[in-house]
Amino acid sequence: SVAGTHVHGVFDDDNFRTDYFKAINPQYQGYAYAPYREGLIQGFADMVKENLDFATILKAVNH
Repeated sequence: SVAGTHVHGVFDDDNFRTDYFKAINPQYQGYAYAPYREGLIQGFADMVKENLDFATILKAVNH
């Protein structure tokens, strides 16, 4: 069986997500979403920073 939602961000709420998944699987432990999300965003930002030549991009945009 599959359950889901089309409501964007509904699983961002730690309490809702934990209650929802515990109803499906009582062993579900949960996690804090905000630090997890921040880590993903920071990892993406670091990857962009390491792989794009911003000086060249800014020069092209300002030219």
